[in-house]
Amino acid sequence: MFSVLDDSEITSVAEHSKFHRVGKKQIVFEENAKPAGGFLVARGRLFLHKQASGGKQVVTELLGHGDPFGVVCAAKAEPYPLSATTLCESVILCVEQEFLVSLTTQNSKFAIHLFDLCRARFQAAQQKYAQLAHADSKTRVASALLLFAEKFSDTASTTIEVTREELSRIAGVTIETCIRVTKRLEENGLLAFPGNKQIQLLDTAALVAISSS
Repeated sequence: MFSVLDDSEITSVAEHSKFHRVGKKQIVFEENAKPAGGFLVARGRLFLHKQASGGKQVVTELLGHGDPFGVVCAAKAEPYPLSATTLCESVILCVEQEFLVSLTTQNSKFAIHLFDLCRARFQAAQQKYAQLAHADSKTRVASALLLFAEKFSDTASTTIEVTREELSRIAGVTIETCIRVTKRLEENGLLAFPGNKQIQLLDTAALVAISSS
């Protein structure tokens, strides 16, 4: 995110930033909240989510090391359109909101880079929300599995490190429902469980079909 800045600007970013250790399942910011700063994942995993009608949670994106979030909203002084929550204990870098406003105003190259970086992610988030807002549990679990695989899998084997609890949170279903759905997917030859906290995707194409149904 800061690759277009020169050394003096990087130093200024450091002077206006702080690292925060955040516990598991903690909300970093909530949907429609006024921006408190822009963030970067230094360690851990987070997810961005939006509330759908009926109170259902729709997860639009998973975040890992090096991923920025909430930065454009902070730079434009606009409310966050999504909520951000930690999936596990994480360390995040918070850049002061006032500084980001100043930086994007003074450095058009950084502003363009920042907005380009986030535009595609925002469009993907809108598409994911539209797809899952009224989806059934099987579709939600399949989509969550693919999100994890895309972000965190060992591409050689498509194996993801995730617990059923974590998967259920991302899918927006109960743990019991998640266990039932993944068991059925295993019986149908789509998943395997090679180790503790590991899920292997055996038929990605079939899971894509389910997630799009």
